[in-house]
Amino acid sequence: MGFFLGGHPAAAGTVWAAAMAWAAFCRHPHRTPPIDPGLWVAPADGAVVEVTPESDGKTRIGVFMNLWHVHVNRLPYEGRIVSIVHQRGRFYPAFRPVARKVNEQVQMLVESPVGTYRLRQIAGVAARRIRCWRRPGWRGRTGEAFGMILLGSRVDVVLPPGVKARVAPGEHVRAGESVIAEVEVV
Repeated sequence: MGFFLGGHPAAAGTVWAAAMAWAAFCRHPHRTPPIDPGLWVAPADGAVVEVTPESDGKTRIGVFMNLWHVHVNRLPYEGRIVSIVHQRGRFYPAFRPVARKVNEQVQMLVESPVGTYRLRQIAGVAARRIRCWRRPGWRGRTGEAFGMILLGSRVDVVLPPGVKARVAPGEHVRAGESVIAEVEVV
């Protein structure tokens, strides 16, 4: 308001708009995960850009967040963080497949009741800050927040064998609520 009082209402409006945009970007809404203990939820809000089977029986699911999505990331399935590794890197568009290999990222290994899985927070072109609020040893519930990526980015989860993907590329998901996979019953 100092700008307005100083005779610069346009500058005050710009500062006000920027502050409101930042507040909207940093929102952390309450999310309610499904009750079924065999269901996995999306780790991020956004569009599914990849569902890829890997040679070892695991499946990788990638979710791309644009600037309008909530950027708080959540555990897709209950577990304990075993390790967290920060990798410096490039800033290619996060929706491109090369981004998961060379971009700045934080990789987590999570031990769950149905097997160990990997989470990867990947920075994009505009995203230059990855925040992981947890440390190794932390135990979280399905859908619980663990971090945030500032501006557009991507979060990948590599499901353990015995967990079947229930999403396809192009689908839109909400972190902590949308089901992306389920434990296969044998």
